[in-house]
Amino acid sequence: MTEEAVYSMSVDGTEVTRRFTPYLEALTLRLYDGGQSDTLEILLDDSLGHLRLPRVGASLSASLSWSGGGQALNFTGKTDEPRSRGGRSAGRLLALTATGTDFLSSVKEKQQGHVDDSTFEQAAQKFGAKAGIAVKIDPSLAGLHRDWWGLQNESFAAWGKRIAAEIGATFKLYGTRAVFVPRNGGASVSGRALATVTAEWGRNLVEWDLAPTQSRPRFGKAVVGLFNPKTGKFENVEVGTGDASAPAAHVDVQRAPNYAQARARAAANAREIARGKGGGWVVVDGDPAAQPQAPLVVAGVRPGIDGTYRIASVTHTLTRAAGWLTECDVEEPSGTAGADER
Repeated sequence: MTEEAVYSMSVDGTEVTRRFTPYLEALTLRLYDGGQSDTLEILLDDSLGHLRLPRVGASLSASLSWSGGGQALNFTGKTDEPRSRGGRSAGRLLALTATGTDFLSSVKEKQQGHVDDSTFEQAAQKFGAKAGIAVKIDPSLAGLHRDWWGLQNESFAAWGKRIAAEIGATFKLYGTRAVFVPRNGGASVSGRALATVTAEWGRNLVEWDLAPTQSRPRFGKAVVGLFNPKTGKFENVEVGTGDASAPAAHVDVQRAPNYAQARARAAANAREIARGKGGGWVVVDGDPAAQPQAPLVVAGVRPGIDGTYRIASVTHTLTRAAGWLTECDVEEPSGTAGADER
């Protein structure tokens, strides 16, 4: 690539890019598809120990793009865990880290509460308000109805992660906002449509490690149990995963209170199993379009490996030695991935 990677940073609204540039060793932005907060790490040369130890809780914003323009990566969060690293060979380094969620806030505070006979949107907004979080829910999930929604001695962050797994959603926290979107949908957790990322040998693909089919994570069906008070018996709800060559059943460790929730959880488990049947990672030249849940097409590697995968998480790294590289953890192989028909 002939373009140059450019970045900018500000702390508590003050531009600090020029101050940091002489000391910057690496900038690493990690993006997750849900259940974890995005993180930013800025690694600085602290060989003389002159850098002031950053305070926890400062607002940190950063952007990364190519000098030729186009899409940019943007991050906003709170500084967290200033860390000194070093050794005889490495010298002194100062790591300035930030998370997309303020973990000093009440988002981690355990709560008790319930909402009766309501939609998912009503319950999530009530529980979120207690933690100071504004909740946005995709319309396809907002109308889900239950007789009882409960917050059982758990934080809003923990509740969101648990409920998302039950209903087949992706849950993400951004500062004082929370988002629920359908799992395996065509949109990011911010609600924007996701562009397809291409990793092509001889063009932008740097390295890879891919296994398009694996044995251990595969199951032929997802099973969720429940107690039927009408018959006085324990019963099961089964949902197929579409993998006819895997006869084993994935049995959920928790029983559902009724058939509706058992079917929803079994369907969510089946979709998650389908995602994990294969995967690995690829590294490409810096690509701001690489976002969690986006499709990634591998091309030019070899038959059986080439095909479409789904991005689970992304690590964008800018260093003095290698420039801007993007590593994508991928799963859910499809298309020609896993099929060598020669």
